[in-house]
Amino acid sequence: MKRKDVIVPLATAALLLWGGTAFGQEAPHRGGQAPKDPKVQAEKRTQQMKVQLGLTDEQATKVEAINEQFGQQMLSLRQEQNDERRSRMRTATQERDAALKGVLTPEQFQKMTALREQRMEQRKEKGQPEGRPMEHKE
Repeated sequence: MKRKDVIVPLATAALLLWGGTAFGQEAPHRGGQAPKDPKVQAEKRTQQMKVQLGLTDEQATKVEAINEQFGQQMLSLRQEQNDERRSRMRTATQERDAALKGVLTPEQFQKMTALREQRMEQRKEKGQPEGRPMEHKE
């Protein structure tokens, strides 16, 4: 038996086995990223807000707790597959804003909403859906 007659079928079998395992991998989360830990996201978002809005240490502590609770809610809601999901996400956002309004000064809250509007405009310009998360680079 020729060497080529043995190697070609073995190589083909190896490629088929390897290719099958590649397709068996679990699909990555939207955007190719795994869902992020709400606590880590809350810390990151609070740090951004501290810089952008000039939060005091006391405000930052309260804002981080609000952001973490919101992150937990959103993580749970993103896993739901029903018609009420989008509505419940909007409600959670409104509840977070109400909580933040009790912690931030009127000027800080106004600046926060202006920055949010700016991010939404940037998403529209890039053709991204409004509800899709985007990395904040401000």
